[in-house]
Amino acid sequence: IDLTFSAPKGISIHALVGGDLTLIEAHDLAVTRAIEVAESRAQARHKINGKSHLETTGNLIVAKFRHETNRSLDPALHTHAVVMNLTRRADGSWRALRNDEIIKNTMILGAVYRSELARILESKGYNLRHDRDGMFDLASVTREQITAFSQRSTQIEEHLAAKGLSRETASTAQMQAAALQTRSAKESGVDRDVLYDHWRERAAELGITFDHDGGSRR
Repeated sequence: IDLTFSAPKGISIHALVGGDLTLIEAHDLAVTRAIEVAESRAQARHKINGKSHLETTGNLIVAKFRHETNRSLDPALHTHAVVMNLTRRADGSWRALRNDEIIKNTMILGAVYRSELARILESKGYNLRHDRDGMFDLASVTREQITAFSQRSTQIEEHLAAKGLSRETASTAQMQAAALQTRSAKESGVDRDVLYDHWRERAAELGITFDHDGGSRR
């Protein structure tokens, strides 16, 4: 299972373009907390007297891969938490993971990640702007600036609009289809220094400043 946790765009901009390592550390901690919740839902089958029972194991094997760009090469701080098909039962044996509860609660895991990230950042003095559905971002980054650094989201929204839909009206299946149908091939061999310079130039054009956290802290 690939559990993906994505930071809000403004946080990605300040972390990856502005070089705010505290934001990256907060992202990593929030991902860890979400994985802990996923672990609490890990199960395996166990036969007792010939009958199959479910055992909550409470452990997972997870490989985390932190990425910094999306397919449009915009700054996009996100982590792929790849869950292996193994879990350890109380008797010490390793068995195939029964992942039903994890799959069923993927939206909850995303909410845990966002809640933890917001809590950590507010405790460190960052000013946040809270939106509907538990979404939030750095208060210092405007929606116009976020849109300018969100080519991938714009592609999906334009695809939905052509079908008379929006993010608010589209179903989960329609959103997934739009993401797949607009997805371009990943680019390889990208020069990170050139990409970084491009991000800094675009940020300057948009009026985003990073001195003293760009006003993102109280």
